[in-house]
Amino acid sequence: MKHFCIIFATVVAFALSACHYHNINGDLDGNWRFLTIEQTDGSVTEPDEAFLAIQMHTFNIRLFGAGRCAGNLYYDKKAKTLALEFPYEHKLSAIGFPKTPCTVNFHIEHLTKERLVMRMDSNNAIYTFEKF
Repeated sequence: MKHFCIIFATVVAFALSACHYHNINGDLDGNWRFLTIEQTDGSVTEPDEAFLAIQMHTFNIRLFGAGRCAGNLYYDKKAKTLALEFPYEHKLSAIGFPKTPCTVNFHIEHLTKERLVMRMDSNNAIYTFEKF
């Protein structure tokens, strides 16, 4: 019985200390679909099958036909700013992103569990997303 208690206590200790996902970004974490990109001249594009996935300190952007790109995410919830760091080459010019390597900065205009609207600092384009 003594050995059983020791083994049981060890299993419980490992279970309680196991790594688990902690949603550090709140409503920002998740899978987003690009709805529109509005330029300062008023032109609006609706990217076909473009997606943004955010989890913890990373992001993935996928454009069908242009591939995908992953990078580092820096989110300041209080300041409502988001920086996407692209350390690798990508083909995201279709959605207005500069050549790599680069960091693209955004100001979050609106964020809920269903919708994200953010403005790119470099060109003031407004990106609208919906969560799926």
